Amino acid sequence: MIYELYTVLIHKGTATSGHYFAFIKDVEDNKWYKFNDSQVTTLDLVDLVKAFGSKPQTRKTWFSGGEPSENAYMLMYRLKQEGNINVINDE
Repeated sequence: MIYELYTVLIHKGTATSGHYFAFIKDVEDNKWYKFNDSQVTTLDLVDLVKAFGSKPQTRKTWFSGGEPSENAYMLMYRLKQEGNINVINDE
């Protein structure tokens, strides 16, 4: 089975507050878009890669609020191609 990443949910903020938005891939034109409230813009792949880890925070700054970060929160995949599944029958 082959799966394709098509949505990345993003959290921007700290452990105590923040904002959520999404990067979504249009499966027809193969382009990524940023859905942020009522604004939809095209997304550079560099921004998508950055979402998989901004500057790490220390435990001390994590609990005290610290500097805001912007990181992937959840990934969504879709089935792109089904493979051949061999079923063994033990009769």
